[in-house]
Amino acid sequence: MTRLSGREEPMHNLIVCDDFVDDPLAQAAGALAGSNAPRPVKLSEFLQLQGFGFDAMTGQMQRQHRPPGDWQARILDRVIEVSRKTVEMFDGGEGVLERGQIYACYEDALREHAAGSGAARQYSTVGRLLPLPTQWHLIQQAGLGVSVPDYLYGYGPTPVDASSFTRPVFKSPFDLYHWRPNEAEPGDIWDQFVVERPQGAAVLVYFLGQRYCVSALRGGEEAVARDQAATLIALSQRVAHTFGAELGEVLWHVSGDEIVFAAFSHFLIGAARTDQFAARARDYLSEYFTG
Repeated sequence: MTRLSGREEPMHNLIVCDDFVDDPLAQAAGALAGSNAPRPVKLSEFLQLQGFGFDAMTGQMQRQHRPPGDWQARILDRVIEVSRKTVEMFDGGEGVLERGQIYACYEDALREHAAGSGAARQYSTVGRLLPLPTQWHLIQQAGLGVSVPDYLYGYGPTPVDASSFTRPVFKSPFDLYHWRPNEAEPGDIWDQFVVERPQGAAVLVYFLGQRYCVSALRGGEEAVARDQAATLIALSQRVAHTFGAELGEVLWHVSGDEIVFAAFSHFLIGAARTDQFAARARDYLSEYFTG
């Protein structure tokens, strides 16, 4: 709280999200009530509140004014990446602005407020936002003692021969969520990427701060043995540290003693589909904004 002229100005509790990306935590906030309940705010609105705007003369983002000196906010940063459509909210779709300019303005604004952001930022304010091959390389470097999927990458027009894969998944290296085996699209594909879907049961571990939750994606949480859940939580804690994340989810594939790291995501899309996520999200938000 900031005291001004004998009165206390309230702290604004905000969850800042990209304008065009739905966020599960922002959705969960709608069920909260009371003076500390956070308000979801789109990135463009937040930057405008902080005085940032597009200058058509220079084609740049500029800070045109600052909020009043007593205006303070506690922010939960959920701007995982800046979408192209959000950029167009500022330049009117002229294609003048780049995402990096919006990102830089947002970083400047976050520094002025109490904001929960990633401990190790890389392409995102919430932590490391990386494609799958880079994720797998980091996990191997971290020495977790787990496997990573086999994959092939065809640079440019180089064709990919995935005939040795039994369960190939053709997709983008930035696609963290689709793991159903498929076939390559017909025609010439540039930068073709194919992954061998790991064997075993798919298990999701998501975390909200220090709370880790384990869910077998088929069968419910009770399908994961207690000792196995403890192992996956310990591994996921190390993954969270590797990606500098306070919030996120890890997809594992487990077959007997074999554990395969499939992907890490900041988005919590998988977690939002599991039982009890909404209640756990509300608990996390209540603690975050009253702590």
